[in-house]
Amino acid sequence: MAKHAAGPTIVLIGGKMTLDEGGLIDSRQALQGDQWDFILRSALTRSEQWWEEARKLVDAILRHDGEGSWALIWPPKAILRPVWGSGPMRIRIASVLPGIRSLSTYRDYWSRSPSGTDTKIEVDACDARYRMFDNPWHVTLMKASQPPSVFVSGHPGHDWRGQDVRTLHPLDVVLHEWPDTALVLPHTPLADQKADSLVRWFGSGRPKIPWLHYSQLSAEERPEEEEVMAAQESFRHHRPVVLHADFQITRFIDTGSEADAADLVV
Repeated sequence: MAKHAAGPTIVLIGGKMTLDEGGLIDSRQALQGDQWDFILRSALTRSEQWWEEARKLVDAILRHDGEGSWALIWPPKAILRPVWGSGPMRIRIASVLPGIRSLSTYRDYWSRSPSGTDTKIEVDACDARYRMFDNPWHVTLMKASQPPSVFVSGHPGHDWRGQDVRTLHPLDVVLHEWPDTALVLPHTPLADQKADSLVRWFGSGRPKIPWLHYSQLSAEERPEEEEVMAAQESFRHHRPVVLHADFQITRFIDTGSEADAADLVV
């Protein structure tokens, strides 16, 4: 992949999958009633098989970028491993990404100004190849001398704390600070829309996009946000498990331009 800031590099991973609820579906096809892909994104990013495919790509990128390269990860709280004849087994992301370290949990990576008003996460203090954060706000605090080669994210947003379901956050934050960082996302209809939006946003000069709490929204914006919140709540307990999948790279945008996924050698 070319290393210049002509446009974002985005890789979508998805495809056909069999869920525990029965039936074969394609992650790129919208589910009726799930406008924001809560079910699809939850199924993919909680799937051990999806993360295994993402890891292959991440490792290839890190090998290409050489010594000192690292990946930034925003994972869900648990990954699900299907167990035939019983319910799924909950496993940690470290089972798929060995050696991963949390920039959010280990406060040794945090620093404060003498006045206590300025907090930073000193990413350089961590030498792990895979570095994760637990809260989308934390990506705004990161300070790194070398940007991440790749950022893997895409699971459903964090409750009411921001508009990440409908806007580009935290993807825009990563690309605003580190325009050469590749994004790896689950391929759903919403991911296609976000990828297209990111290309347009990048081309407009990467302006900062405010990420607002519900209380900060205008009267015109609140009804839509309430609709998002209601939809998320209705799907909170509807989390199908991927039993089997043929996940692969299904869309590749190379520095702002559509490219053939076959060009990516994993």
